Amino acid sequence: MSGEKFDNGYIKDNMGHTLGKVEREYIKDHMGHTLGKVDREYIKDHMGHTLGKVDGDYVKDHMGHTLGKVKDYTIRGMEREKDVTIVAAYHFLVKKIF
Repeated sequence: MSGEKFDNGYIKDNMGHTLGKVEREYIKDHMGHTLGKVDREYIKDHMGHTLGKVDGDYVKDHMGHTLGKVKDYTIRGMEREKDVTIVAAYHFLVKKIF
């Protein structure tokens, strides 16, 4: 689990600075620019290209190779969000995994 936390749609670092937000199926940076989107189990960039997907408990790249488990890419406070949204927020706002 990372040091970031989720609060009212916003992801903040351990110093309290806003990294970005989750707005419906979109992941946005702190300026409001769309970084990516969630489409069912797929994680897509802002252009609509598939980067990866969540398949059960596993995170896979666009070629189907397993990168890890969903629990490896969690952000504190996002437990109620969909797994694919959690992984997408981690990828776009914390550390690139795809």
